[in-house]
Amino acid sequence: MRGLMVRSIGLIGDAIDQVVSTGLALRNTTEPAVFMFHSIRPDTAHRNDPTPKHSYAVFENFLKWLQQTARIVPVAELMNSGGLLKAPAAPQLAALTFDDGHLDNYCNAYPLLRSLGLPATFYIPSGLIGRPLGMTAAMIREVSENGICIGSHSVTYPILSRLNAEQLHVELKDSKSALEDMTGSPCRDLAYPFGRYNALVKEIAAESGYEYCLGASPKESPRDRWALPRLGIPETLSTRRYAIAIRDAQVWRRQAKRLPIVASLMRFRNATSIGAV
Repeated sequence: MRGLMVRSIGLIGDAIDQVVSTGLALRNTTEPAVFMFHSIRPDTAHRNDPTPKHSYAVFENFLKWLQQTARIVPVAELMNSGGLLKAPAAPQLAALTFDDGHLDNYCNAYPLLRSLGLPATFYIPSGLIGRPLGMTAAMIREVSENGICIGSHSVTYPILSRLNAEQLHVELKDSKSALEDMTGSPCRDLAYPFGRYNALVKEIAAESGYEYCLGASPKESPRDRWALPRLGIPETLSTRRYAIAIRDAQVWRRQAKRLPIVASLMRFRNATSIGAV
């Protein structure tokens, strides 16, 4: 009985998503999007692994779909073209970003990006380079020479909003300098660890010489160059659900939660069918 209920609610949820994705597609939005990844695993890892992750199959499927949907450019080019601060007329622009400097970014993501000729940015905690299951300095130099931009993810990966001004200068300035010395290229941007920041963090980031900074959710304002929004994608092979992510259906979902019955369906569905295709 419970299994039937779960399947029924899943079908209702799919129907809601289908209607939403169709409606959003008809809007033909041209807003650019910056996508955020962390770990790219050979296959779906254990659900109790706390590291944000995607399987290689999902990552490959998404990239090939995105190539048909948007023009993929480096974050710097997206910004210089008007990008998130001023949406272009067409075509839709997209950028790919990877946080934390995981070893599997080098072993799994980088070869696929290179084979498809796609640019990306790796955000590296400079003080954690060479850690177990992390990228080495030699790997970072290699990817930097082959189409991957290197951005800062601080020195020690702290929650920046908990630090004072002196500590922030160390985390942000030292990371920028270390990465520039390592790659021989400018380190223009910073991704906030855990997506956490405050007014002081943004102020010190500007003082440290960054041109723009990125948050970790779609809720940030695309007009704030010191906390730009990023989108995640679901762990699924469904391109329909990618379409929902790229058009930020989270906005629709927040509105829909005003209707108690829809909110209940979504909560139950998320609790019982996370990760379903």
